Amino acid sequence: MKMKYKLISLLLFLFLTACNSDVISKNSNGFRVLDVIDGDTFTIDDEYRSRIRMLGINTPEILTEAGPGEPFANKAKDYLAALIENKTVRFEYGNEKFDQYGRILAYVFKDDELVNEKILEMGLGRSFIFKEQIKYNQQLLKAESQAKKARKGIWGNPKSFEYPKDNNQFVIKPISARRYLDQKVVVQGKVSDTKVNKKVVVLKMDDDLDIVIFKDNLESFKHFKIKPEDYFLGQLVEVIGKVSVYRGRTQIKVYHPISIRKI
Repeated sequence: MKMKYKLISLLLFLFLTACNSDVISKNSNGFRVLDVIDGDTFTIDDEYRSRIRMLGINTPEILTEAGPGEPFANKAKDYLAALIENKTVRFEYGNEKFDQYGRILAYVFKDDELVNEKILEMGLGRSFIFKEQIKYNQQLLKAESQAKKARKGIWGNPKSFEYPKDNNQFVIKPISARRYLDQKVVVQGKVSDTKVNKKVVVLKMDDDLDIVIFKDNLESFKHFKIKPEDYFLGQLVEVIGKVSVYRGRTQIKVYHPISIRKI
């Protein structure tokens, strides 16, 4: 019986997203933005109040009742709202039109201006590019590079990064991390050991939690002249992220230095 309900729910979801996709594709005049949710997500005034997730960028996580926030999250949201809220935007799409949450994936244009690019230019997000999504890649990477050189936003002085005070309600110890699987938390603990190979740097909080930094994300640390395996070893740190498990090890993946700091 449960499988039957799951199948019906899945079919209904696929039907609605297909309808949604068809409506948006046929509207060449664009849509009015109703509400900005965070620095890369907003809703539009179609009949489904669809959520749009901007392609090629990722902005800091915003503080909610469900999870902690990161520096510049509110600034990214406010900047996006000033650009597009209650204004008409149009979309261009990559190879995939929806993400796993049913949000529409799009490059967003206000007049002839690529909004995704503007977010990166201001240093209010980082590039988030897949090989399958090649449209505007070079344009977005150039914008990010300019923000780095100007040390704007998330590429500025880490000492000036402001973390939400209410993050305190999400603080846990490394030994408790496994209980928060698939949840966003703030973990405070000491980095007791490190592991480095060609693909990844792992900062170990004893046997309780691995902080994982993949090779592609090490460039963000190099910008700040940080070699994670040396900089954090033996230090008490705070890491913000979603708890997951890989090969029996509890872990949090880190993509940028705003998510981890010495305390």
